[in-house]
Amino acid sequence: MRPGESSKFWRLAFGATLLVAAAVLLAMFMTDYRGTADNFRIEAAKLLLQFVMVGVGGTLILAYVNDRRDSAARRQIEAAEAEKTAADARTKAQGRAAIRRGALQELIGRVGDAHRRLKVVKRQMRSAIPRAEPDPDGPPERPYRVPAEAFVQAMDDLLHAQIASEEVGDRIDVSVELLEPYQIERMKKALRYGARYFHDVYEDYEHGRVKRVGDEFEITCNCNNLHNFLFGREPPRNLSPEHQERLIAGFRQMHDQNRSLEQRYKALEEIEELRQADRPHGDGRPRRRRYRSIATECYALAGDELRQALWLSCSKDLEPDAGSVASAGLEAGAAAAR
Repeated sequence: MRPGESSKFWRLAFGATLLVAAAVLLAMFMTDYRGTADNFRIEAAKLLLQFVMVGVGGTLILAYVNDRRDSAARRQIEAAEAEKTAADARTKAQGRAAIRRGALQELIGRVGDAHRRLKVVKRQMRSAIPRAEPDPDGPPERPYRVPAEAFVQAMDDLLHAQIASEEVGDRIDVSVELLEPYQIERMKKALRYGARYFHDVYEDYEHGRVKRVGDEFEITCNCNNLHNFLFGREPPRNLSPEHQERLIAGFRQMHDQNRSLEQRYKALEEIEELRQADRPHGDGRPRRRRYRSIATECYALAGDELRQALWLSCSKDLEPDAGSVASAGLEAGAAAAR
């Protein structure tokens, strides 16, 4: 029997009992007892009054007890419903958090893939260059040659890497539910630098600066972007000493993992300002060159931004007791970046 039905049943039962008792007493009160009626009626009235008092008091007490019991039952039902609602909300929140983590991990993997492609193409092409110098770690003097088959394959891989890098930037541009607007804007700047660096290197091949000689391609002094891609470690010598020092300082600040993301992005902004002022000593036309070491740090910077977003997402969307799940998400993101 339900709490509300039980209370109603007992009230009706007691009310019926009260009516029956009242009817019996009324019959006794109306009966002629031949001389003893007055005393009997007085005693009957007292008994009736006591019975009514007890009945009314009992009814009130019973109603109070039943109400308390019904209230307790309702609270239990409401608590169970609230717990179920909270559990459903937690499940949905964890589901959304899992989707966010998965999307961020995918972006981390894509950025890491673009970074790896840059290194793979460079090392494969460098390994194909015949080296006769005593110091194989140093750059060869231009002109030098690369076997045609290896060079063409490397250029195809480089073009695909550029397209993939641009696609990552496009994905981040629409990731408004995963990232804050300021994160999107500064990651776009970093990834654009990297993608445009791929483009600059490929242009040496696309614009015919690399000459084919038989079964080889010759890298000449006109192939500055391609030579920087393969062997560039220091800024070009035709930059002013001040320009070189500021460029090296900016690179070191971007590379320093102990600095905040804001400081590292600030260094990238300063490097971009230097690039706008990049002019050779001759005709004065701007070159606005990009460099492999900076492009590499741009991918690393975007990856670190995404990993920080992944950490913040885990901290924000998951309950404190889901720390193991958050740690698993971070470990998966780090693995994807590697």
